[in-house]
Amino acid sequence: MAKIVSLLPVYILLLISSFVLPVKSSDNMTDMYALLSFKSSIDGDPNGKLFSWNHSVHHCQWKGVVCGHRHPERVTALNLDSLQFIPEELGLLGRLKFLNLSENSLSGNIPSSISNCSKLEVLHIESNHIQGTIPSQLAQCRELTYISLRENSLLGIIPPSLGSIPAEIGRLTNLRILNIYETLLEGTIPLEIGKLSNLQWFDLSENMLSGEIPSTISNLTSLNGFLLGGNSFEGKIRMKLCNMKALEVLSLSSNKLTGAIPKEIMTLTSLSIAIDLSNNYLNSTIPHEIGKLKNVGIIILSDNRLLGEIPSSIDGCQVLESLYLGGNLLQGTIPLSMSNLKSLQKLNLSNNFFSGQIPELKDPF
Repeated sequence: MAKIVSLLPVYILLLISSFVLPVKSSDNMTDMYALLSFKSSIDGDPNGKLFSWNHSVHHCQWKGVVCGHRHPERVTALNLDSLQFIPEELGLLGRLKFLNLSENSLSGNIPSSISNCSKLEVLHIESNHIQGTIPSQLAQCRELTYISLRENSLLGIIPPSLGSIPAEIGRLTNLRILNIYETLLEGTIPLEIGKLSNLQWFDLSENMLSGEIPSTISNLTSLNGFLLGGNSFEGKIRMKLCNMKALEVLSLSSNKLTGAIPKEIMTLTSLSIAIDLSNNYLNSTIPHEIGKLKNVGIIILSDNRLLGEIPSSIDGCQVLESLYLGGNLLQGTIPLSMSNLKSLQKLNLSNNFFSGQIPELKDPF
């Protein structure tokens, strides 16, 4: 995971642009009172970010507040900084769709009252000091399409309810992005995660998760990014990766995975960014099918216990820019076919048992 850090591409379509409103008068002051209650619960405002939150200005013009088109008095987006914790009063904003509290100095817990924000679609609380567990009530926000809680100090397990989708309520069926990178999460990934059929980006890297990677991940056929590096997952890679035909980046690095590299990984022609299986205990040969990765830019298989020779079919990786195979038990000669890798810029074959000559590689420039 050291070489692939949070490759979140252009999948984050911020919905805030659809929330902008023309202000007009109404008797509905529900959200104004909710915001004032929100403000009153905050101890101090050292940077004056909430100074505009008073009766002299319409609440839809307060700093960080956006209201909606169809309900012009109702708050649909909050984009705030300089907060120190998330007030329980957040749950009073029943039509909130977009919440961005990233890069504050937030501490404490995510309040369970967030479940009252039933219209919430985007939840951005990354890069704070949030502690405690992820509230299971979050699963009641059935409109969520994006969750980012990365770079906090979350503890405990991933609530099974995040993946549990009872047929009668269809929880979180709209979720497209789940980004909980670099917190302190532990435990296992619940089997129910496989029910989030619309998920496109799944990043739980750099946590303390363990157990086996559930085979139900195979049901996430819309995934573009699947990143679990930097945890303590163990056992064999049992997912039916052949079902994941939209996958562009796969990182399972720095875990305790054993067994063979599944051949079907090498047949995923959708892989166009990277595949990183480094720093595990994989102990097979490199599948001959590696040559079918015609679109991938980075392959990292270093620091495992891989055996045998580098397959000559590797010259099929015609757009490959970086190849890392160091720290294995590979032997034999380096195939001449590697000289056909016209795009190759970085190559590490160190700490193996190769013999013979190193083929001349073509200058990509």
